[in-house]
Parts: sequence; structure tokens; C-alpha cells
Amino acid sequence: MSWRDNYQQASFRGVPFFVENHELSGGRKNAFHDLPYRDQGFTEDLGKKNKTFTISAYVLGKNYFEDRDAFLDALDVGGQGELVHPYLGIKTVHCDSYRALEESQSGGVARFSITFIEANTGLFPSQIINFNNAINDSALSLISNSKASFLENVSVNNVPDFVRQGINDPVNQLGSLLQNSMPKTSFIDQGLINQSARLNDVSRKLSVYSATDYDSVSIISDDISTAFELAREVLPNGSIMGTLKNYKNIDVSYLVETTANIVAENLNKRATLDYIDSVSIANQAQQLTVTDFNSYEDAVSQRQDLVAQIDTSIKTADDQKFNDLKDLKAKIMQGVPNEAQSLPRINTVSLNYRQNALLTSYSQYGTAARDQEIVDRNSCSHPGFLPASTDLETLT
Repeated sequence: MSWRDNYQQASFRGVPFFVENHELSGGRKNAFHDLPYRDQGFTEDLGKKNKTFTISAYVLGKNYFEDRDAFLDALDVGGQGELVHPYLGIKTVHCDSYRALEESQSGGVARFSITFIEANTGLFPSQIINFNNAINDSALSLISNSKASFLENVSVNNVPDFVRQGINDPVNQLGSLLQNSMPKTSFIDQGLINQSARLNDVSRKLSVYSATDYDSVSIISDDISTAFELAREVLPNGSIMGTLKNYKNIDVSYLVETTANIVAENLNKRATLDYIDSVSIANQAQQLTVTDFNSYEDAVSQRQDLVAQIDTSIKTADDQKFNDLKDLKAKIMQGVPNEAQSLPRINTVSLNYRQNALLTSYSQYGTAARDQEIVDRNSCSHPGFLPASTDLETLT
């Protein structure tokens, strides 16, 4: 195989970037000792140095701000991470330092000079963080603190009905969205039947909810959290993440703030949507810890989608929510995908001529048993005629 066949797309912690050039340094840890009254000294070999990778990298494009920020987030995460080096393959490294450069003469590009140090297992036992538990703890903290903020900011008592409607409208729409997402097929498992019935009941309650006092608001805040949890248990795997972020379809309009009551109504709408946003993000994070990803790239894609939602939410968050979201984001960047999953990677191949899926499977994997996987992944119209000169995705 030529070097072009072995060349890989560079990435760090799953975030892709381009490489202009790189340097590799290594060697031995030699200690030189001068000896008295001798013409020659003594060199003591203390072992091999950790390899250092110095990379001149860049990201570019019309939306390079998002790529730049995602890359910076990956570089700032503590601990070791996976570097896909385009020339040297997959390495486990620590980011030692980096410098970023943007110039007005070169719009649409951010350049980086990065130094990575090869990681090792160490001589002594090291702490292993269970990132699934860490993500769940951060998600629960986000929900708890957001609920407290929600109850503190809404106005319910001694206000006109239309002010309380600022709470009712988003909650009612959320209930309707969840009802519409209910699976149309019936379950065989009795546990899922019971949970599906609970989700249907809670969703119906949300869709007709009307705030009366602070106790009712506190109860409905718990119901919102319960509804998202039940959705994760009941809905099919392929639709869970889409449903959890479906709250963005809630349509709320804000009136011109000409009176104190209208100000209170608008605040109720914002507080309610902000709480729903927090619960949705927290449940999406929890779902990522139990998702069976098809590939490493699939895990990174879903992670980056949630990170983008967090970045959007952070812009308008108060201090407490800001800290909770930053903590959750850091845990997600470190723990998704989980290293223990050993996910396959997507490999792209191009056939020189039309051939059937059995032959392609055998040439890629050494077995013809994975022919249907290739057909399904690439949506091929016929397993006997895979297209030539077209990029096909296979899993390593």
C-alpha cells in the first residue's frame, strides 16, 4: 500500500483538523558523569524519553469559528486523549501546550502550534475515573440547580391568569410534543408497557397543565423531569436523542414589556423554557452514557451535537447554570466515547470496478459474512453490484 492509502484524517479527542507539518522528537535520557583524573567520562542510560509530537495544525471554512472552538475545547480537557496522527497513526497523548493564531489577512482560518507528549501507564497505580457516573452526577446536579432557579424566578401567586399562562404555554406544548413522539407499536415486555403508560399519563398531564400556586409549579417541574426520564426508557433507540431535543420546537412569543405584569409573563416564559432546556441537555448527556454507538465517528458526532447545544445554552445562562454546563461539557468531552467500548472506525474504500458485496466483504474483512453490513451502511440498491469509483464506508 502507498503512503496515501495509510494517510489518515487528523483528529484529537474526535475533533478533526488539518496538518501543515509535524515534528517528532525522542531519544534516550542520558546522564553524563565527569570522572576526576580521567580523560573520559561515563554516560549513564536512564531509559527512553517520551516521544514529543509538535504539529502545525489549522481549521478553516465559512464556519471555522465552531471548528476552532471545538478544537480548543478538546485541547483544554485534562488527562490523556486519543490523537489520530495522519503520518504515525493512533497515539495516546497529553496536550502539553498550544498556541493559536488568526490573522486579518487570512480570513476563515485558525492556525495552531501544538505540542503533544506521549502518554504512558506510569510506575504506580493511577486513579481511573468512571466517566459514566461522573456525567450522570453532573446531569443530576444541573437538573437540581435549574429547578431551584426555576421556582425562584417564576411569578405565580397574586398575579393575573395571563401571567401564569407564561408557564402554561411552554409546558402544554412540551406535553403535546411528547405525546406525539409515543411509539405506535405495542410492547411485549410488561415493564415497558407500564413505563409507556406512565409516559403517556405524564405527557397528557403536561399538555393540559394550568399553574395555580407554587406547589403546583414545583410538582409540574418534577413531572417534566420524569417525562424526559421515561422517554429515554420507552422510545426506540433511533428516536431518543431527537425527542429529547424536540423541545426546541416549542413556539413562544414575547410581548412588548409595557407593564409590570407583561414583564412577569415574559419572565415566566423564559424561566420555564430555561428549565426545560436544562432537563433536556441533562437527559441527553445521560443517554450518551448508555448508547451503543455504531462507530467511533458516530459517538463523536452525537457528542459534538450535544456540545453545540451546551455552547448555545451557556450564552444566556446565569452563573450557576453556566458552571453546571461547563462541568457537564468537560465530563462529556472526556467520557464520550468511553474508552472501554473499543468502537470500530469508519474506513472509506473506492472500488476500481463493480463487484458484489460478498467479494467486497471478503477483501476488506477476510470473511464474506459481513456483506449485508456493507450493503446496509451504504444504502446500495443491489448486493450484486456495488458501484465503482464511489466512496463506500466500511467499519474497521
